[in-house]
Amino acid sequence: MRYALLIAAAFIAAPAFAATSPKVDTSGATSCSVGGYLTDKDPKGTNVRSGPSATAPVIGHLPPETVDRSAGDSFAVEFTIIGSKNGWMLIKDAKTGQYGDKPEKTVYAGPGWISGALVGFTIGTSSLRSGPSSTDKPIAKLSDRDKGYGPDSFVVKRVYECRGSAVDVTIVLVTDPKAKPIRGWSRHVCSNQVTTCDTGGED
Repeated sequence: MRYALLIAAAFIAAPAFAATSPKVDTSGATSCSVGGYLTDKDPKGTNVRSGPSATAPVIGHLPPETVDRSAGDSFAVEFTIIGSKNGWMLIKDAKTGQYGDKPEKTVYAGPGWISGALVGFTIGTSSLRSGPSSTDKPIAKLSDRDKGYGPDSFVVKRVYECRGSAVDVTIVLVTDPKAKPIRGWSRHVCSNQVTTCDTGGED
């Protein structure tokens, strides 16, 4: 009888314990929906936090890049970004196994926050703009047929903000060692790590 009472007490106490889990702070966050991937090279992986700050409680973890022998390459965790604040990205549905013959696996359901310094995209537009709108002024051309590069030749160095399907990023042309970083808004990006993005109807 005493054993049964102890089990019952444990079940009663469980909801109270779960209620103490940190709440995700989304106050003041922008709203967006874009696919991205993890660029953190830390072999221990990346912490996901309850708020857009390095001091916010850790509520999850993303694994480091995994080697897929069948594909002959390594791939990072991919996720959906649903918001941003102060240079941090609010993510959900973080997954591995999108390539090769490994099964797809959700490694963090979310939501939670990671630094925009650890987020990458494949750029899908031929120009960066001064803002997130299609009417904002183009400030950098990302395609040159004569020199043989396009938007996917640029690597994302930092993500600052997202709005709708647009992202504010700093990028650099990887095929030119003398290229300077460029900051601006891309109106279409994707998380595909093996091929180019379509334009999403953008120039």
